[in-house]
Amino acid sequence: MKSRSILLAGLAAVLGLAAPAQAQVIMSGTGASAGNLFVNQVPLFLCEIEGAGTPPAPRPVHYLNADVVSPFTTLTIGEGKLGLWKCRVGGNDVVIRYSSTGSSDGVNKLNAALGTTANKAEHMDTSVAPGDCAVNDTGKTNPSGGLYNEHSKCSPTIVLDDTHIGAADVGGATFGQVGPGPKPFPPPGDPGFSVSPLDDSNLDSIQAAVVPFGFFLGRDVGKVNASGVLEKVDSIPSTTIESIMNGVGATQWQQVGFDTGTIGGSPDTTLSNIDLCHRRAGSGTKASLDATIMKDSSENITGVNVLDVATDLTSASNDYFLQSTGDLQKCLEDPAKGHPHGFGYMDADRVDKLTGTDAYIVAVDGILVRNDAAAAARFPGLSPGDADYEAAAKQGLRCGSYRYWVGERLNSRTTSTGNSTLDTLIATFKTTASDPSVIKLLPAGLYWEPPSHMAVFKNKDAGPHTFKPGEHPECKPIVNPSFPNDTP
Repeated sequence: MKSRSILLAGLAAVLGLAAPAQAQVIMSGTGASAGNLFVNQVPLFLCEIEGAGTPPAPRPVHYLNADVVSPFTTLTIGEGKLGLWKCRVGGNDVVIRYSSTGSSDGVNKLNAALGTTANKAEHMDTSVAPGDCAVNDTGKTNPSGGLYNEHSKCSPTIVLDDTHIGAADVGGATFGQVGPGPKPFPPPGDPGFSVSPLDDSNLDSIQAAVVPFGFFLGRDVGKVNASGVLEKVDSIPSTTIESIMNGVGATQWQQVGFDTGTIGGSPDTTLSNIDLCHRRAGSGTKASLDATIMKDSSENITGVNVLDVATDLTSASNDYFLQSTGDLQKCLEDPAKGHPHGFGYMDADRVDKLTGTDAYIVAVDGILVRNDAAAAARFPGLSPGDADYEAAAKQGLRCGSYRYWVGERLNSRTTSTGNSTLDTLIATFKTTASDPSVIKLLPAGLYWEPPSHMAVFKNKDAGPHTFKPGEHPECKPIVNPSFPNDTP
């Protein structure tokens, strides 16, 4: 790809690299779990293609962890929270790591000095190898060209290391939520852990992409059709979401017009409690929910603080507070510990990581974050990826009628790391991540958007939306849109 070649050529030119590979450079990031898939996909366009250059570049390799116990906290680090790439960039052998925790870490750890404990995050050690992994998928196709290997369910050595780049779903001022946080749940009467608004003004921060979030129902939640059969829910009103999430307005599915049972069968004859899968205070997904959806009430703050997904998800409760998006997904659909009567919120691109038989995404106020049926109805001769098709599929997001979205920030320090090669790698990573031609081809790009593709913008995470100058034909109503009963 042209833009990819320019980026890599520019990096090599800036570094003045000779043909032989230089010493290994390690760049480590942490923060937003909603950004986990996105950040772990950016190296697909940053790493040199196998065989390129002199000497020939090695094949890029990607590692993802299994459920592993942290040697520092003795808690389980959920599967897929830690990612590590080994490849060559600009003539250098590099390691690019990401630790999925929460958006507040994408600010706080960058505000701490390199080398300090407050700056460090858990990562896979650079010694990780295919032999540490249960699943080894070699020869995967890279959308930017060439092949790469992906090794998952890895159980390597876990280390604490410096943070060079941070991801945050929201700006620092949007934090301020209260609830269970990264410590044992407080005693009764204690309001719990709170994250005050954070100061990110001293960081080099860019909005790399627009991240839309979605609401997900457990597999046994549905609505009864005219034939008395339970089917999947199409849409849920934002006012109902507020009533459910505040823990007071609605506590049983039948109160809001839904039922439970096996989809395709008869509904249950008894009332069913709503099991809520929340994020903890410090989560950007939670802060985004607070800013864009919870306009008239606050999210409930009491329940089980899930410090360890291996044990705490089975605690007796109807409210669970999770550290990461991956943990929340387990809350909804883990075969042994999930909650089929659950309701939760995650980044919308997680829909492609669901099992397909458990949790599913729903529209909000009748608007899907991505509506392929409507795009196909408007442009029957086009396919996903075509510009007009994508504009129609993402009309709700691009035109501001879908409310639950924010700009994904990539943060770094304004001061040097002391390694000019690492400094350039950090800058190039941020440039690559915000390139519209790259976002379009990333798997997450089915849902995420470059800010330049949006018809609207907002100066604060909470809004309001402001339309960009000029005509926006992509925002005209779609004639005879098809609204599926299934997931988009």
